[in-house]
Amino acid sequence: TSAATSAATSTATSTATTAATNAATTVGPTSTLEYAMKVSDSMLMVTVRLGRYSMAGVDLQVLSSSFSLNAPPHPQLVVNLPIPVDHEQAKAKLIKRSGYLKISAPLAHMES
Repeated sequence: TSAATSAATSTATSTATTAATNAATTVGPTSTLEYAMKVSDSMLMVTVRLGRYSMAGVDLQVLSSSFSLNAPPHPQLVVNLPIPVDHEQAKAKLIKRSGYLKISAPLAHMES
């Protein structure tokens, strides 16, 4: 049986920074992953409370329009991004003291 996931989306304006705090929906006794998202003029930043101090067994995939995070025993977290990002330039860093994972990616350049 797989845990249910929820996708969170928000609308970003070109100059404003938006922030949203959400949690993945889950079924069963496992806890959810909470995250906060901020969008600026040039960067999208997501902070996920992993509650762990190692990336062992953690799988993060960043695409231009979404990211997914597998961090057992938590259910998979899938988030649709409010604006396209340059996924090839995405970076992630685990802050070991706090157990937070910080993901950042520059916004994709829109071709006109």
